[in-house]
Amino acid sequence: MPPRKKTTKKDNVLETLSEEDWPPLSQPGLTPDMEHEAGEELSQDKSSGEILSAINNLKKGLKEDIASTFNTVIHSTQSIEGELKQYSGRLTEAEERLGAVEDDTSALNKTTKHLRQKVESLEAKMEDLENRSCRSNVRLIGLPENAEGKDACTFLEKWIPEILGAGSFAAPLAIERAQRVPSGRPKPNAPP
Repeated sequence: MPPRKKTTKKDNVLETLSEEDWPPLSQPGLTPDMEHEAGEELSQDKSSGEILSAINNLKKGLKEDIASTFNTVIHSTQSIEGELKQYSGRLTEAEERLGAVEDDTSALNKTTKHLRQKVESLEAKMEDLENRSCRSNVRLIGLPENAEGKDACTFLEKWIPEILGAGSFAAPLAIERAQRVPSGRPKPNAPP
């Protein structure tokens, strides 16, 4: 069997031609009389008929080989086209998902920026409130040492109305916390 060759557009034409369409086997440059004489010699010679038969068989074999190769190429091309469409669809889907993720990320970034600004604002307000609450602290100077006893809050709730007058306060005094300034105790006979 002859080796297979690559199919081209010319091979497509070979597949569509029937045996009657093939040109007669003749040598170029022969006149019709010369062809007739050559044909008589061929008919007389048995081996010439066998050669023509072999050529026709070879021609049929080539057509079948070319057709099968061409069909194989078409099938492979269709298979590749199918896979390419599948990958194209998957790529399109991936691009759509990526676009959706980018949109979501953009929205989340805007929300995060807004929340960060809000937190900074609330932190500033909290610090201001803490500082303002420290302004209502009362510092007592000159109070003798250990005058408060063990419970400084109860002592001050009674002592301040006595010193300033009970009528100065509309409601009973409530002290949240009382503490000494964190310094060492003064020596006896030193100012408190």
